[in-house]
Amino acid sequence: MEAVFGHKFYGIGLKRVPATGALSKRTKKWWQWDNGDPITYANWLPNDFFSESLDASERDYVVMSLPDGRWYAVSPDSVIWRMTEMAILEKADVFDNSPAQGK
Repeated sequence: MEAVFGHKFYGIGLKRVPATGALSKRTKKWWQWDNGDPITYANWLPNDFFSESLDASERDYVVMSLPDGRWYAVSPDSVIWRMTEMAILEKADVFDNSPAQGK
């Protein structure tokens, strides 16, 4: 991705939700994927990686940084969130390699 899109931040579809989702021991918040699935894997950056002055309790969304693919929770008011121009999306059945019927 970095070779194609450069070194940027990417939205990954993970958000903080109240009282649902899986509790992340890293940030002590509830996180859930946009499709409602609980978080089963985490790749958090250290909390002090970015020097934002925003309170951690206001960080409701997650971006991924390249080249290491680490995650960082951000606020909608965050400079990092405003710098995030792309998202990584998961789509099922994008390529169907099965033989065509009747051929």
